[in-house]
Amino acid sequence: MIRQATLAALLSAATLPASAGVYLNPEFNKAYVGTDAWGSALDLHLGYEGSATEKLDYYVQGGPTVLYPIDGERSTEVSGKVGASYGLTERLSAYGEFAGISNEDADNVYGLKLGGKFSF
Repeated sequence: MIRQATLAALLSAATLPASAGVYLNPEFNKAYVGTDAWGSALDLHLGYEGSATEKLDYYVQGGPTVLYPIDGERSTEVSGKVGASYGLTERLSAYGEFAGISNEDADNVYGLKLGGKFSF
């Protein structure tokens, strides 16, 4: 059922009219600690990005994430991200991202990313 819903969402996204700001973001992540693999995840997100001001850009995206644990069965959860970047100077910007994923068997998982980017 989840597989069919994911396929339907992807096909629906593919038929959206081309418009500024809407995007599809499939992303594969594989985790390691040292040489030990911890599993992987495939995000199938639909998102929107835009500018609030001349210096402030933002995005929001979400959708299903297929988890492939090393031990256990594959599962599908719901995940999402919201982020922004702010131009401090012509070459320096600051950014942040908040991400989360549901978890059927335990507490939900959240992450926070903050950083800067200097362009040469």
